[in-house]
Amino acid sequence: MTDKDDEKDTLRLALPVLERLYGRFTVDPAQTESPDAALILASADGEREAAVTIGIEVTSIDPFDVQKYLNDGKTHRDEVTRRLEAAAAGQAAATRAVKKALVSFSDDYIAKGALLKAKLYDTYASKGFAEVALLVTSEFLLASHPDFHDYLVPWADYRLSQAGFPFGAVIFVCKTARQAFLVYDLNSPVTLEPAKPAGNTASLEVAVIHGSFGAPLNINAAFEQEPAITMGKPKRVRK
Repeated sequence: MTDKDDEKDTLRLALPVLERLYGRFTVDPAQTESPDAALILASADGEREAAVTIGIEVTSIDPFDVQKYLNDGKTHRDEVTRRLEAAAAGQAAATRAVKKALVSFSDDYIAKGALLKAKLYDTYASKGFAEVALLVTSEFLLASHPDFHDYLVPWADYRLSQAGFPFGAVIFVCKTARQAFLVYDLNSPVTLEPAKPAGNTASLEVAVIHGSFGAPLNINAAFEQEPAITMGKPKRVRK
């Protein structure tokens, strides 16, 4: 799936929430970049009203350094090739994960990723959009996470409200659940700080594991050890 196909899939999943926010509309096939899509709102009698359009921007809220580390295909391929060659030579099978990263879901996890797009709003608004909605996705955070609805979403709404986030709405799209959830509505800002859970919020340890063919692999042991390729410090921020 290409990046554009992924954006279209994200938009399709968000359509029910967008319809609740903006009413009937059609997707503008001509709008594909800066922002990633646009909705043409329908008038009361169902006619297209080209003067009223909603821009749609799609982004990942996952930390850029983690994404870059896990998705770096070259280092991954080099390590897997080394392991395959070692296995072919009869050497002992590797027991470590290829890569491993810890992702902590702090109360600003959703808001932090969304706020990176704030600087683009004025540029998009200058193109004539009545409003711009932001669709956010994550490879790590799922809607089924026990802290998602009662902790992460309320805190994201609060932080975005306090920051005066200019986008009309922020919608979290969970690709695993194939569902979308309204996180923030510019017209309904939150002023009261949400409660925090009594215990610690959960984190997620993500690992890329590749064993040798025909050899057993202890998944727990692979997680406990340092990975073959460690994550260095990020060198740049997401644009």
